[in-house]
Amino acid sequence: DSTSACFAMDLPWQKLDVVTFSFQKSLGGEGGHGVLILSPRAVERLESYTPSWPIPKLFRLTSKGKLIEGIVGAATINTPSMLVVEDANGCKDSISLNLSSPSKLLNNSVAQPDNGTGNGVVTINASGGSGPYSYFLNGATASQTNTGLSAGTYITKVVDNKGCEESDTVEVSSNVSLEETLLSEVKAYPNPASENLNLSLPLQLELDQLSLLNVVGEEVKTFNAQSAQLDISTLSPGAYYLRLQAKGFVRTIAVIIQ
Repeated sequence: DSTSACFAMDLPWQKLDVVTFSFQKSLGGEGGHGVLILSPRAVERLESYTPSWPIPKLFRLTSKGKLIEGIVGAATINTPSMLVVEDANGCKDSISLNLSSPSKLLNNSVAQPDNGTGNGVVTINASGGSGPYSYFLNGATASQTNTGLSAGTYITKVVDNKGCEESDTVEVSSNVSLEETLLSEVKAYPNPASENLNLSLPLQLELDQLSLLNVVGEEVKTFNAQSAQLDISTLSPGAYYLRLQAKGFVRTIAVIIQ
């Protein structure tokens, strides 16, 4: 135990296999966080030697013949404490307590896709820490399950009742194809029209078919699929449907010819 020496002198580390000290006690305070330092030789001994007597699980440093890495990886481990009461006559009684700590707070959020109607879902799955939990989505207070979300990136956060927090990032994907999205962006103008009907076409959209249907669904005229201006001067006034098709996806736009 180097509690009295670790901050007062240079320790001969080459001669020491196991060193322990308390930060608080070394600096003049109460005990709290203990430190355990093992040399390579000590680790080798732990992994190669099995004592003939049973070791309580609480004090084991190895598992299945290997050093428990969490012990030297800054993990918080449960430790025993002893309370001793002494009266004025010097009589004593003691009790041993096991002080446990909660496991690490985890946030494993998952997402379900949006089908184009803003129906994506983000579920914030929290574990460890100390419940109950508070949930946040993109910085705003949220529920564990959050619905009605559009496609995009979302940042989730869970906070336990001790104030510990853990964040995660999830992606709500879209089940809508690129062609469906591009077709939805097409605009026809002016509407009503008399001589020409103009189309506003996204640059990425490649139409396979472009035609005009009457109100009973009969095709009355076809156009060059890449045309942005359609000649409708020879058609009779009335209601029509402009039919656009791209890679199997179809959209119709109601138009009026004067």
